[in-house]
Amino acid sequence: MGKHEHPLYKRYRFIVDVTSNPNDPNYHAYGGAMGIENHFRDFEHFCDYVESKLGLPLGAKKRLYRKDPKDHYRPGNLAWGTARDVSYKQKNVYLIKYKGKIKTLGDWSLETGIPHSRLLDRHKAGWPPAELLGFKKRKPRYGN
Repeated sequence: MGKHEHPLYKRYRFIVDVTSNPNDPNYHAYGGAMGIENHFRDFEHFCDYVESKLGLPLGAKKRLYRKDPKDHYRPGNLAWGTARDVSYKQKNVYLIKYKGKIKTLGDWSLETGIPHSRLLDRHKAGWPPAELLGFKKRKPRYGN
C-alpha cells in the first residue's frame, strides 16, 4: 500500500496544510496563522509515532486532535477522541462550573433541558452559574 492509501495520510496532510499553507481554509483557525507548527519531519515520522504510541483509531474515537490547542502538532500533544472530546478543546467552547462540575454549555443544555442558545445568551449577559443553569430563580433586575 502506498502512503496515499494509508489511513493516516489524510490526517497528516491536514496537519501539513493547516500549518504551512495560508490558502488552506483552516490555516487561520487551526494552525499557521496562530503560530502552530508541525513538528513531524515527514509522513513516516508521523505514522510511526501515531501507530506506536496512539494506535490506529477504533470505533467512535476517530478524530485526531491536539490535547493542548495552544501547543504544536507534535509527539505527546496528539490524541484520538470522539467529536465531543474534540469539542472541549475548541477555542470557542464555553465551560461552566457549578457545584464542582465543569461542563460545556452543550452538556449543561442536555442536562437541564434549557436550549443551548438561551444558556449562551445568559452566559454572555454575565449571569452567575446557578441562575444561568436554572438551579436558582433569577431576581428581577429593574432599571437595567
